[in-house]
Amino acid sequence: MWVPKQFATEEDLLMALEEGVSAGNWGEVCGLIWTAQPLRSRKFTPILCCILDNHKNEFTFEAAVDGLMGIRDPSSVPALVRAVEYHQDSDDGFHINEKILNTLFAIRNDEAIEG
Repeated sequence: MWVPKQFATEEDLLMALEEGVSAGNWGEVCGLIWTAQPLRSRKFTPILCCILDNHKNEFTFEAAVDGLMGIRDPSSVPALVRAVEYHQDSDDGFHINEKILNTLFAIRNDEAIEG
């Protein structure tokens, strides 16, 4: 599997992402999420769900939803269902909530449809 050159493995990228979240470096975290997106690896599901549940930085939150859309991991459904209730003041058109619903629809299991 292809991994960006600055990271030897997916695990290195995941570790950098976890460290960025822990330090609250949201700009770095967004970049790392976008770097991880083409990998579509379920290894990233737990940290992306953690971001949805605990970190409401607008750009990081949306990047996590985008990452989960590519992965389509059924284990992300509970976090996505909780996230759909969240509204950001700057998102008058509920664009991010629409992305969350599209991600749930893409997963297509009973729990996602029910959510």
